[in-house]
Amino acid sequence: MRAAVPGASRLADARLLYWSNFFVSGAALTLIGPALAELRDRTGTDVGQIGVLFVGQALGGVCGSLVAGLLVDRFNGHRVYAAAAVVMAAGQVVIPWLRSVPLLVAAFAVVGAGSLAVSTCTNALLVRRRDSSIGRGLSILHLCFGLGAIFAPLMAYLSVNLAFWSSAVAVAALGLTALRLPTPAPAESGTEHMNTTLTVMVLAAAFYWVYVGIELGFAGWLATYGLAVGFDPAAVAWLNSGFWIAFTAGRALVSLPRRELVPRSVVATGLGLLLAGAVVLVAGNGAAVAVWWGTVLVGLAVAPQFPMMMTYLDRRILLTGRFTSLMLAGAAAGNLTAPWLIGQWIHVSGAPALAWAVLVMAATLTAVFLMLDQVLGGSSRPRFMRREPL
Repeated sequence: MRAAVPGASRLADARLLYWSNFFVSGAALTLIGPALAELRDRTGTDVGQIGVLFVGQALGGVCGSLVAGLLVDRFNGHRVYAAAAVVMAAGQVVIPWLRSVPLLVAAFAVVGAGSLAVSTCTNALLVRRRDSSIGRGLSILHLCFGLGAIFAPLMAYLSVNLAFWSSAVAVAALGLTALRLPTPAPAESGTEHMNTTLTVMVLAAAFYWVYVGIELGFAGWLATYGLAVGFDPAAVAWLNSGFWIAFTAGRALVSLPRRELVPRSVVATGLGLLLAGAVVLVAGNGAAVAVWWGTVLVGLAVAPQFPMMMTYLDRRILLTGRFTSLMLAGAAAGNLTAPWLIGQWIHVSGAPALAWAVLVMAATLTAVFLMLDQVLGGSSRPRFMRREPL
């Protein structure tokens, strides 16, 4: 159990704000997918041209995360948080009026910058609570994002314009609410913390790059893969839903227990399940049973990796805003590049290449974790081998 530091009790008051914000951000950031068809019709473009909106949002996210990481350590965290929320809302407000692809790219870049800046602030402020509840708080935080994402298709179905505008109002309201709450004080490095080296920073960013690449790359190409191996459109829709249901269930499983979860063990178990799911997909060679089981295993496996890896790192090093921003920038870079790389492999070898791509990336993610764990001394420290409170 960690000793509390100044600001820990104040952070408890802000938790509901952070969780609510991630729910809204989950819906806001994923609206681009369900709204894509209507935005394409409004701009008179094809699928290939309108896809550049994803690039704009991801590039904005990388920039927003890096800038927020520098600011949240130097200034009042809730003011930085509020400014980022207003930026995100501003981008969403103008989207329904735009009929030009370049202008939409700029607007989605603003949304991406604001959303990743908000995420950086939220994660950095939440881990300032130096006690045993960090892991559960982070798990609930990222569970809220997934729950919000479930609502995005429904919002877009009802009205794309209303979806963007209502999301903008909610994001701005939460940002302004933050100004009324005291900002948690920065935590000081504890005796259990190691120095944050360049190697640790690079490996942590690489972990999140590959992780997000698997999550979004697999989810993005799953429908194409399903159709290629003989699923009908209805089955493909259920396959996609099955992945996100398994993903949400995985995050819920690590959010519910109040004690007894060891972050290092959860990450390692998830990586084992991920490798197993990838092997099932490759060995099944498109068989329906293998596709379903592989998809569910991948969804369950990747779900807890984001919050649990952050919790694991928090127990070994001091997670500053700058370090958190580098991890989230790595995640945004994975969103930007990995789905495109998988698409190129599929273009050359066909849709079944998705299974091999997941296997290669799962092996890479495992290797990165093992290297990071070795650098941080995880294998030589018995405290991670025993049951610890989360």
